[in-house]
Amino acid sequence: MVHPNYRQKEVSLLSIAKNGWTSYLLYQEIFASFSPYYSKTLGEKQLKKVSDTFEQYFNSEKEKKAVNEAIKQQSILVCQHWQLLKRYIQGAYPKRFQASKLKIAGKEFYFNAYRYHFESVVSLIQLSTIFLKDFKILLTLENNMPPSFVDDYEAVCERFNLLYIKYILSRQNAKEGKFEKIEQLNQIHKALAEMFNDAKAIFIKNQKTKSLFTFSLKSIPTNNSNNQK
Repeated sequence: MVHPNYRQKEVSLLSIAKNGWTSYLLYQEIFASFSPYYSKTLGEKQLKKVSDTFEQYFNSEKEKKAVNEAIKQQSILVCQHWQLLKRYIQGAYPKRFQASKLKIAGKEFYFNAYRYHFESVVSLIQLSTIFLKDFKILLTLENNMPPSFVDDYEAVCERFNLLYIKYILSRQNAKEGKFEKIEQLNQIHKALAEMFNDAKAIFIKNQKTKSLFTFSLKSIPTNNSNNQK
């Protein structure tokens, strides 16, 4: 199992790394005079790695939020349609039978479903759709329930079920990609820490420049002022 070697939040580490390697490229020649290891190519490769990791992280988080929001909205629609079903059940049965019929239609799962407990929404859908198929004729007697309601309800539930599959896959993908992301961030942190440690020696007499190479978000200089070591 991979563990993070960094203390910063993931987005913060990526921002610090971007700033750090951007600053490095501004002072690359001074770094190169310290060690031939510090080439321009090194900085460009590290910046690309940081940018690619950030894009991967951002897109993953964006997709996860989009899926979460979509399934929340669809669960609301399912609950709203179930409330209509409840009204049709109350209209079709005498009061003494209503409680038992609502239970068969999934009432016990409704309250958690309304609170975005998606597994409860799945159970609510399973029971209510079976109830509709079994009692459709009785529910539609005397224009109590529009015949089109069954198709409308099933369509709303089907859209939720498709989103639920996407939601589960999104969570699984996020879990599977977690350790890969930590490994990428560990590599970024290691290269950055090594460069920062050498920067302390390189700019030991220039506190202002040295401050650019620390694990904190700093402003990036706009040009190479050719500061001396």
